[in-house]
Amino acid sequence: MWALLLAGCWLAAAGQVATTTVQGTVYRADGTAASGTLLVSWPQFTTAANQAVAAGSTTVAIGQDGFVSLQLAANTGASPAGSYYTAVYHLKDGTVSREYWVVPAAGTASIASVRARLEPATVAVQSATKQYVDTAVSSITGNYLQVSGGTMGGPLVLGGDPTAANQAATKHYIDGAIAGTVQKGGDTMSGPLKTPDAVNKLPRVDVRHTDFAGGADPTGQKDSTAAFQAAIAYAISAQQASGTLSYPVVYCAPGRYLINGTLRLPDTLHLIGDGRNACRLVETNATANLITVYPPSSGLLGGSSLGSIEGLSLEGSGHTTTGTLLEVDDSPQFSVSNLKLYNNGGRGLVLNGSSERFSSVNLNVEFIRWPITLSSDENESYFFNTQVPYPGQVNEPQTAYTSYCYSINCVNGVFPAANAGPGGAATPITPDPHPAIYVGDAVNVRFIGGSLKPLKYVGGFQLFSTSVSDISSFYCEGYPVYPYDNSPRLNACVTVGGAARHTTLTAALSGSGSSVPLSDVSWMPEYYGDPTDATAFGSNTEYVILPADYLSGSTAASTAAPGIQRGQYEIVSVSGFAGDGKVYFSGRNQSGSTAPANTQWPAGSVIEQIPGPYGAYGTVTLDEDHINAIQPPSTGYTDNCDQTGTKTCAELIFGFEPDGLFYDPLGGANPVTNQLNTFVNMDGDEMFSGSYAHMGEIALHGFGSYVIKGNGKIGNGETAEVTASSGTALNLGNITGGSHMTAPTYANGVTAQASVRIPSANATWITKNGGASFYRGESLLYSQGGGYNNVLYGSQFANQYCWFDVPSTGTQPGMRFCLNGGPKNGSNQGLEYDQWNGSKWVSAFNVIDQGTVKINGGLATSTVLNTAASLTLGDSNKTVLANASSGAQTLTLTDCSGTFSDGGARTGQEFTVVKTDGSANAVTVKAVGTQTISYGGTAAASMTIGSPGARTMVCGPDHNWYAY
Repeated sequence: MWALLLAGCWLAAAGQVATTTVQGTVYRADGTAASGTLLVSWPQFTTAANQAVAAGSTTVAIGQDGFVSLQLAANTGASPAGSYYTAVYHLKDGTVSREYWVVPAAGTASIASVRARLEPATVAVQSATKQYVDTAVSSITGNYLQVSGGTMGGPLVLGGDPTAANQAATKHYIDGAIAGTVQKGGDTMSGPLKTPDAVNKLPRVDVRHTDFAGGADPTGQKDSTAAFQAAIAYAISAQQASGTLSYPVVYCAPGRYLINGTLRLPDTLHLIGDGRNACRLVETNATANLITVYPPSSGLLGGSSLGSIEGLSLEGSGHTTTGTLLEVDDSPQFSVSNLKLYNNGGRGLVLNGSSERFSSVNLNVEFIRWPITLSSDENESYFFNTQVPYPGQVNEPQTAYTSYCYSINCVNGVFPAANAGPGGAATPITPDPHPAIYVGDAVNVRFIGGSLKPLKYVGGFQLFSTSVSDISSFYCEGYPVYPYDNSPRLNACVTVGGAARHTTLTAALSGSGSSVPLSDVSWMPEYYGDPTDATAFGSNTEYVILPADYLSGSTAASTAAPGIQRGQYEIVSVSGFAGDGKVYFSGRNQSGSTAPANTQWPAGSVIEQIPGPYGAYGTVTLDEDHINAIQPPSTGYTDNCDQTGTKTCAELIFGFEPDGLFYDPLGGANPVTNQLNTFVNMDGDEMFSGSYAHMGEIALHGFGSYVIKGNGKIGNGETAEVTASSGTALNLGNITGGSHMTAPTYANGVTAQASVRIPSANATWITKNGGASFYRGESLLYSQGGGYNNVLYGSQFANQYCWFDVPSTGTQPGMRFCLNGGPKNGSNQGLEYDQWNGSKWVSAFNVIDQGTVKINGGLATSTVLNTAASLTLGDSNKTVLANASSGAQTLTLTDCSGTFSDGGARTGQEFTVVKTDGSANAVTVKAVGTQTISYGGTAAASMTIGSPGARTMVCGPDHNWYAY
């Protein structure tokens, strides 16, 4: 009537006699688990190993799940022959039954294997009579009460207090148990009311259960790694319905649990605790991840994992632990909530592979070197209330103002003291290019609500190649609440683009190699603690390999990498960077590579990330953020800022920073980096300014298009536009409260190209080489019905609008027509028609404020000269009305051998001089150099007009003038 589920658990033998563990699960015939008591008795016998066993009996509880286990001496081959055990089942439903066991000499044996007939197979010639059997059985069963009734002849004496939930209790045990209880009426409680704390395997899997490698230890006195992993394995095996993802949750009760290694959690399970400070998992292994979430081999239901981690604290052990606290690999729609990541010298949260549609609610990442990394393809992921205090450091104070830190300014975890420069000079501090929160190639990522501070050691966000994403209602600051030292805060709150991560090879990479060791992977995204995960769940992100002596555009032979040119490179597809210090490739010599196929890269070669697909293609939105990351240096410190590269200091940085490697400044020789773009929309953000230049600054690089929405108005074009050798600046004081938006001019003379629209002012700011143009909507100045709006007075149109004769094929336009703005005495004025001469635009026709209209030099208006003077005739002086009554006048002709501005020869150019007065004062016309003026058959260096009348001079093909 019994069906037995066999178990394979080993229990160590006790005493001097070798024992066998007999175990199994008892079921009723209807398939339900049976429970109750098992009584086993035996006669005196001698084992086959000649060990004497005295007669006796034992009682064992049958668990609620039907499981029973006990240790017995082997009686197979024992003497006297025919020795056997009698097993009597007393079940809770009143059923009593018995059976006979012959136990082999083995480590374990199932109940089914030890059952024997009354006449065991080992006894060939001896049988037991009915009387013998009845007497033996009655000696066992006669001293026990039936479940259904009976009367004891005296008190029940127990050997001790119960140790299991279904054992009978002694009076001593009961008296002790109720000593602290409260009666329903009349008693007063002396402490808080507590509910029972049961430890169960189901319906939720409690990691403290002793079946899980003895149970996890919430006191933190012993390692709990095996217990947690056993509980996770049990939860997987306890799937509630075959073929579904219906698994019990794994529960972690309040406590501090030591973990030495990595807990691997399938992305279909739920690991939950009672709160961020309740269940604390503490990593003690120096390099291992704490938890790695991975997709099960059986695949996902509908492409979604739907697992989660909730209500826990995942902790490192300060700078001595360098792994990742939570790594999620290729697990779509995984989620975390009420999670704390704390005090780790490695990474906090890392999303790898296609872990898209990730969600996070109430995430706290505190004292972590690199708090959050979204490597690639983490699309459609949303973070609500993300608190990141003290990034770039661990909670190990070094001085009153510093902790063990990881900034490029920190040496062995120590931030430099004041006046540590050469000869006791002020200590220079460099902006750190590393972010607290990194987002790689991703689309539609949202961070809604949270804070990042203080940004002393690293920056805030870096959205490297991210599109249609949003940072909303974030609080970003550079200084701590208390205390604040004199060192500057130079790290940006948000960087869109920014500096690319790179490192170097420490061994040669063959042309077909799939991995290679690197000098440092600590700041590389796409990081996997286990190299096997890097190849199994890889990110497949594009990087570029460069020779150590790389020079953009150079065709010179590389001395660092034989067989290639200095300007050549190989684009590779990276599966991931791993805890073994290597990078693993999923593809070599990808499209766009310029190095020869199968190039062998020597040690020292550079591997650097490139954005895909070559830059952002959607807008990043910053809305209603508090941005106040930059603080100036004070006594004992100075800044080491350079706005043309990776040392850019600003609250916000938009664009990819030139780095002297793969990333050229705009206009450089690398065509890839010349086409990188960034797009940012700012709406309602709060910024601040001060006497320090970089406070409230937005720094631009490369190409970009930006919209800044605010409630205020900006100053007029002349005061908001600054042109200098270092670049240009747009005043933002009345829009965001910040100082300026700046565009640097690089060493090659090219200025970062940006178009900035300010809708609240109906204005647009566009940079150009060495300067910028500021445009205001002309409809603001004058209305259609007359009148004016004085808000724009003082603004002048300094721009130039041109219409091009665009050819039907992809060649250079040959002509353009331009309307130039004011001011009227500036360089951009009037109207002109230009022609392309093969290398530049030259004027073929223009109208300027001096009254000259020129068509290849043949048409101009009159110039009036009324005083004694000298005048050199130019293209604007077609006709000169000379009144010499006040004194003699001298007019010098232009160089007849020269050319017009459009390159045309001056042959045929005419000047007419009219003496309009009758005085004796002469008007003298002179030629330049050795050129002559021929009049009346005589050639001379000059000609005198002594009486009223006109003389016309024409430039001849021999570069001399002819008058008539």
